[in-house]
Amino acid sequence: MGAFMETNVLIKKLFFYFGLAFIFMFCVFLSNQFILLILGISEVRPSFLEYLSFLPILLPTVFIMGIPFAVCIGFVQFLILNENKIASIKNKTICIILCFGISFSFVSYIISDFILPQANLKYSNMYSEYVSTDRFDNLEIAENNPRNMNSFTLKRNIDEIMNERIVGYERNLNQFKLEFHKKYSLPVGSFVFSLFALLVSFLLKNRRYIGLIISIFSCFIYWVLMVYSEIFSLNYGKYEIIAVWFPNIFYLFLTFILFIIYKKKTVRIRADG
Repeated sequence: MGAFMETNVLIKKLFFYFGLAFIFMFCVFLSNQFILLILGISEVRPSFLEYLSFLPILLPTVFIMGIPFAVCIGFVQFLILNENKIASIKNKTICIILCFGISFSFVSYIISDFILPQANLKYSNMYSEYVSTDRFDNLEIAENNPRNMNSFTLKRNIDEIMNERIVGYERNLNQFKLEFHKKYSLPVGSFVFSLFALLVSFLLKNRRYIGLIISIFSCFIYWVLMVYSEIFSLNYGKYEIIAVWFPNIFYLFLTFILFIIYKKKTVRIRADG
């Protein structure tokens, strides 16, 4: 009973630190989305309420971006600050962290594949009212935009493009494949960051602020890799799978390196003891 209560308390603390990190990332990405929106439609001078009308539509994008980074920052802080309490139930804590990493990945996928496409389509339609006079043409363009499709529609379009092979099909194929793999790559990032958070916390131990700096910097590097690898793929019209999955591959490799360092450190400590 005591072990159950202790585990329950730790899970609540895990949610607390994740929640704090998510609020931080939510504010960062919401601000970013609003800045992009203002830069795009400020010339037509919309009212404050008109800007606010975009808020519900921006939320899925903010959630998708915020969840994996909140996992990185929140999990690292939780593990470092509660190191003494989880020492006796280390294996159980690892299982809890990985289970929550998988759960957040699943939630991110649901939002990415079932909610985000509809939000993107509505955003495109509302945005076009401020930047174009031909709503019909813009509606057709928005509906054919791969960003506004779920994975099933994207897969169908990919198959059709590959079968038809019309002039310039490679670039269209690249765009659709990019969006298809993005439906999975960013949600998987939550699980990748849960592994990364475990190894970072094991190596740092009680270095709270260093852990915070490393986790925030890691989120920034992941975002840079994600953005520029996608730009690289769009410019060359290929390598979409490598481009989309590269940030996760990079952090899995980095996690593996940290695991080797941790194992060597553990062996050295046991030998000295």
